Parts: sequence; structure tokens; C-alpha cells
Amino acid sequence: MPSLRVSSRTRGSARVGGPATGRPSVGVIGGLGGFLCPMLFGALLQRTGLWTTCWMFFFALSIVCLAWMHAVIQRMQREAAPRRRGGASKGRTCHERIVSMEPS
Repeated sequence: MPSLRVSSRTRGSARVGGPATGRPSVGVIGGLGGFLCPMLFGALLQRTGLWTTCWMFFFALSIVCLAWMHAVIQRMQREAAPRRRGGASKGRTCHERIVSMEPS
């Protein structure tokens, strides 16, 4: 009988493993969402009496995730900016660098 276990293996320096993504946290988050969301939706329905509260919850959650993603991307760009500006350019524009490379 074949084994259903997915073994981890390495390809070059990247580790490959897990059922689909190689990241066990993705499955854990999905499992928690599938377990907690129906209970949360039932509680929202009992408290408000509106069937649309689950969609309101998803809308609010989407806005929070969008803001969080925006903040993370902005921080990553700010951290990468000194590396892009530094080095050979030393604050010069692209045109100034090209002109300085031309032979006299």
C-alpha cells in the first residue's frame, strides 16, 4: 500500500515539502479559519439578527489586511531605498552617471 506521507526533499538550496505549498502555517491558518469562522458567524447572527454580518466581518477583515500589507510593503521599500540610492551613484541622477561614464 503506498504511503500518503509527503516527504521533504531539497532542490539546490531551497527546501521543498508540505502537501501543496511547502509552508505548514498555511494549512494551520486555513484550519483555524474553517473552525473559528462558522462559530463567529453564528455569534454575529445571534447578536445582530442580520444574515449579512458575516460579509461585514469579511469586509472589515479585508480592510485590515490591506492596510497591514500596505504598511509592510512601505517599510520594505524604505529599508531597501538606502541600498538603491547608495553605492556607485552617490546621490547623482541617472543622466549624471551616464554623462560621467562617457570618455572625454
